[in-house]
Amino acid sequence: MPLQQPGVYAAAFYVQRLEQFNARLGDKIGNELLCLAAQRIVNALLRPGDQLFRWRGPAFVALLNRGDGLVDVRREVQRVVASRFHFELRGGAMLASIGVDAKVVSVATACSSAEIIQEMEQFFALPGTRAE
Repeated sequence: MPLQQPGVYAAAFYVQRLEQFNARLGDKIGNELLCLAAQRIVNALLRPGDQLFRWRGPAFVALLNRGDGLVDVRREVQRVVASRFHFELRGGAMLASIGVDAKVVSVATACSSAEIIQEMEQFFALPGTRAE
């Protein structure tokens, strides 16, 4: 999918406080939570032609093809991440609740893919993104 076309948006998703889950419960649980969070994002948001990519750390970036404007796409993404994600783990023996923060930028208005990557990295580095 070409990056510089109208109607394409980059949505960044950060799974908050995953480091604490890893420290308390181990990386296996943390990895399972990441997988479940990605599945929730895919099922609730992605349409045919959209793509979700794993980013460094507890983060994902999606490329969304939408005919809507930036405000509508931001609203759509916020609807998905507005409430905490709740998952049953270990056959229902454990309930995990995670927060996900998100940011959406228009790919069409960016000057380059490097600029988009820099904007995603800046979002992921913000203290407010990392904590709930």
